Amino acid sequence: PSPPAQVPSVPAPPAPAPPVPVPAPPAPAPPAQVPSVPAPPVPAPAPPVPAPPAPAPAPPAPAPPAPPAPAPPAPAPP
Repeated sequence: PSPPAQVPSVPAPPAPAPPVPVPAPPAPAPPAQVPSVPAPPVPAPAPPVPAPPAPAPAPPAPAPPAPPAPAPPAPAPP
């Protein structure tokens, strides 16, 4: 039998071109700055409460008056 007809060899597909690098997308524009709300003022620290003045020491109790001197004995009537 006659040899089978030669199937024409399929040419190898050309090598694909290397992919073109995709340029990085441009950075998105920063969002419009929202006006920052001013921070509330820090409350001033409360002034320290002055310590109450120490109570004055109680004056010493006055000494009781000395008992009156005993009256001299009346002279005996003559």
